[in-house]
Amino acid sequence: MTIQKFQLWHRSLGVIAAIFAVVISGTGLLLNHSDNLGLDEIHVDNDWLLGLYGINPEKNTVSYREGDHWVSLVGSHIYVDDRDTGQQSDTLVGIAFLANTILVAMDDGLLLLTPEAQLTEKISVLPGVRGLIIGVGKAAGLNPVLKTQQGVYLGNEDLTAWQPLVAVPIVWSAQEILPEALFHRIMQQHRGSGISIERLVLDLHSGAILGGYGKYLGDFAAVLILSLSISGLWVLRLRRRMNLGLEEESSPEE
Repeated sequence: MTIQKFQLWHRSLGVIAAIFAVVISGTGLLLNHSDNLGLDEIHVDNDWLLGLYGINPEKNTVSYREGDHWVSLVGSHIYVDDRDTGQQSDTLVGIAFLANTILVAMDDGLLLLTPEAQLTEKISVLPGVRGLIIGVGKAAGLNPVLKTQQGVYLGNEDLTAWQPLVAVPIVWSAQEILPEALFHRIMQQHRGSGISIERLVLDLHSGAILGGYGKYLGDFAAVLILSLSISGLWVLRLRRRMNLGLEEESSPEE
């Protein structure tokens, strides 16, 4: 490789390293003066940024209605109307209203909630039920009914035992679209005030904003700076050799 090509490669590394240096130095300065600038009091409510932090789950909202009440899965949080129940799940497959209790069905268990979003019981063991739950419903005059890929099951009064059920008309709980006003109230509560500038700058500085990929980006920056240092020394060595060669050629013969 000629020295011209090596210098071009070295300069390219320098440009990339400069970008990392600007980001790290700039965010470092901001963090040093975070208290004076009040960065912890300024918040960003941007959909794209909140999506990076997993708190913009509009596309993952699942909702069911029973009477005047709505039960929704927003991200991994379960809401009754616009109240956070404090319960989390990856799935919500249906609901049923029992007197003053809302039965919430997930694929691996049940929650019994009050209309005020208070948990009264969590049922993770369902004797007699085989397979993951994929639906919940009610038949006229009967207790709640669960549907799995292996069958349909009727629960007893206290939902501690389940037996197969066949040839009975069942009204299954079905997903519905949340009213716009309720959706916005849930989003405001779920997202809060957004991400503070201080948190954003800190995550940019450390690379944590990219999640698990952040540490690899940090490794890349470290290797890049190391390569830049080595290539700089190598360019300096090549230049010295060239200068020595030129001096020898231009020196008068004795």
